[in-house]
Amino acid sequence: MTDLIERPLTSADIAAAAALSTAAGWNQVGGDWRMMLAHGWAVGLAPVDPAGAADIVTTALTMPLGERLAWISMVLVEAAWRRRGLGTRMLERCVGELVDRGVVPGLDATPAGRPIYAARGFTALYDLTRVGLPARGAPVPPLPAATALRPLAPEDLDMVAAWDTARSGMRRAYLLAHLRRRLPDAAWLAMRDGRIAGFVLGRDGRMTHQLGPLLADDDATARALLVQAWAAIDAPAILDVPDAHAGFLAWLTGLGAVTQRPYTRMVLGPTTVLPPPDTLFAIAGPELG
Repeated sequence: MTDLIERPLTSADIAAAAALSTAAGWNQVGGDWRMMLAHGWAVGLAPVDPAGAADIVTTALTMPLGERLAWISMVLVEAAWRRRGLGTRMLERCVGELVDRGVVPGLDATPAGRPIYAARGFTALYDLTRVGLPARGAPVPPLPAATALRPLAPEDLDMVAAWDTARSGMRRAYLLAHLRRRLPDAAWLAMRDGRIAGFVLGRDGRMTHQLGPLLADDDATARALLVQAWAAIDAPAILDVPDAHAGFLAWLTGLGAVTQRPYTRMVLGPTTVLPPPDTLFAIAGPELG
């Protein structure tokens, strides 16, 4: 068996990493990898040939979401190297890195991955459903009294990040700023009596746009923000919604949304590190938290 070396991933690996996620049929683009490698901790395995060249055949990374929380994602293995335990090795490497620093690892598991993570000690917090929205939009539903929507401007980001932390439990100002730049047409803010009542962001993808995170103080505001962002991008999109918002999911189905796949949000450590998804109507994505 060819020897493998472990090495940190850098911006020089963006093209190779993006090729792995594309081969797996995932939605990430180079911009996702650039952001994740700039802010996260990433590692890969590479076979070494006699000339000394090494191209990565696995990836894994962790994204910081506060002093006590980080997200594990992008555990990828090239097809020719699968069924050798390399994915598990990469997962364990990320878990060990975080636990050694006293940070709680979190992730969004597929149904196939959930029992693997549970056996490792991860606890399920709640389930999510990915839905696909068609290209056509919908009329913006009525807003609660004294609530108005407006585009989310760069100068809003500091107050949005603070509002988000108080509700999501995540410290991710860098991510919100990145998403605001990635797909500005999808960036909308709900204001009520001079205070934030919700916001939505999004990003472009290899196959489709993704909308999220979407947080709002109430269902009506969440619906209005989602429709506004959806209409602004004027394209199909996906979003990952906590199942706790059954009414929101049923409403999306009525607008033509199609269920694609489930996920389970899990953590290794205190479950209190993340609050219930009372105001969280769509996550940023399984790879971003």
